[in-house]
Amino acid sequence: MVISDELLAELAFAKTKLQKAKDEVLKIEEQILSLQETKDKGSTTITGGNGLKLTITTGYSYKLESGFPREMPTRMKTELDAPKYEKIRESDPELYNKLSEYVTATKKKPSLTLKVA
Repeated sequence: MVISDELLAELAFAKTKLQKAKDEVLKIEEQILSLQETKDKGSTTITGGNGLKLTITTGYSYKLESGFPREMPTRMKTELDAPKYEKIRESDPELYNKLSEYVTATKKKPSLTLKVA
């Protein structure tokens, strides 16, 4: 089967439209985020009068730095248990401060979800 030049041109045109739509969505999301206060971590929901509901979710991702103290050498992937790390921050600030020397916290890109209310 031979793919026609016309079909390839349609694909190229559709991909261009898709990229333009993605760029427009990012631009609108940036405008919304510049106007709406959000929490450092968690969700903020806005319900419009037009029946649309927008939820903005924010948070952090954590990465362990090299040199993190380990008792036993292992060959498994080491990753931070973020929920437990967050609980330590609330329950034991002193331990949290010691551990945070080995953790890099990076703010996640806010996630925007739009639904019909």
